[in-house]
Amino acid sequence: MSKVLILGKGGREHAIAYKLKHEGIDVFVYPGNPGILTESRQADIHENSVHAIADFCRKEHIDLVVIGPEQYLADGFADILEDNGIRVFGPGRAAARIETDKSYAKDLMERYNVNTAKAVITESREQFDAETKYRVFPYVIKVSGLAAGKGAFIIKCENDLILVREDLFTLNRFGDAAEKIIIEDFLIGEEISLFIFTDGKNAVPMLPAQDYKCALDNDLGGNTGGMGSFAPYNKLSSKDISNIMNNIVHPVLKGMRDDGNPFRGLLYAGLIKQGDNISVIEFNARFGDPETQSLLFIMESSLYDIMNQVAHHNLTINECRFENKYAVTVVIAASGYPDKYEKGMQINIGYIDDQSYIFHAGSRKAGTIISDGGRILAITSKDKTLDKAINRVYTNIKSIKIDKSFFRKDIAYRGLKK
Repeated sequence: MSKVLILGKGGREHAIAYKLKHEGIDVFVYPGNPGILTESRQADIHENSVHAIADFCRKEHIDLVVIGPEQYLADGFADILEDNGIRVFGPGRAAARIETDKSYAKDLMERYNVNTAKAVITESREQFDAETKYRVFPYVIKVSGLAAGKGAFIIKCENDLILVREDLFTLNRFGDAAEKIIIEDFLIGEEISLFIFTDGKNAVPMLPAQDYKCALDNDLGGNTGGMGSFAPYNKLSSKDISNIMNNIVHPVLKGMRDDGNPFRGLLYAGLIKQGDNISVIEFNARFGDPETQSLLFIMESSLYDIMNQVAHHNLTINECRFENKYAVTVVIAASGYPDKYEKGMQINIGYIDDQSYIFHAGSRKAGTIISDGGRILAITSKDKTLDKAINRVYTNIKSIKIDKSFFRKDIAYRGLKK
């Protein structure tokens, strides 16, 4: 039996563990959470260091390490583990720059003629103020470094700009991640998430998905790590997918090879569709959350086989197979998220049907299972049609009780519109 170690403790890692367990893989997790541990075993690792992780992998003869969070990638865990002879699914530090340094991603897209919003990159308060002083609303401001999915802002009016400027420069909310700040045009259209497995040259897409980043219904409230998702996103044709692969994904992969940093792992393309035109909003260097929960819940192909091929730099499959169903994921978050929120609320779960599953995002065990993060649980349901999947997930969510929590009530409804 193959052995896999998953690094991470969120809903994305729970979904990966769930899928691998159902493929008959012996799964370990570090650091994990109570939900993930229903699919896996706790890795006997006593310090959060790559060397302790490598020691565990050698001791347990781990066949593959799957890196979930972006910080591990930014810290070069993939490089160090591979230098120790351990197979890893996840890019090295230099390749992960496509996420960890958005200014690099912008430059890469410009050099390889990939559609993206026009942007300027500022490196000081003075430059920032000069670029925003007379800029016409709306536009987008992003910090270039890692910000846990919360470093992008749509600036619709002067008050938005004042608040973001305070976060960036007065409160220094983003620290080193804001050493470079990107100011770019606002693109109007439908946002799409496309995950691509790649060994640096060969690339295979998953189904397109759509996530919901704003905290509140009707896309109001603060920008979060994601409040829900559905898959497949049903307004993208096979021609659109071919266009994305030929004019976005493969040029970017070529550019990274040319730069000496081939990308091997899961490339996340955040896209926007404006009529027939598709542009890149951002790239990430790992599975996105909560789209992973939706996608893996209906994935039929072997996730382990694909990741193992990528880790061996030899991706030979030519398609990723899925059930002929829709999957909808709704996140339950702590009241106040993504700003100040409480932890330690008791999680009470009633009956969940067999076409649904609960993925733990922020939980821990303290006698009972309690909340331990902004996003607490992600509930995913599948059905033959999107409207049935929506009805199913919201029916199931009624059986979950967590004080001081909330969830969006409009997840996936955009997919019902013609």
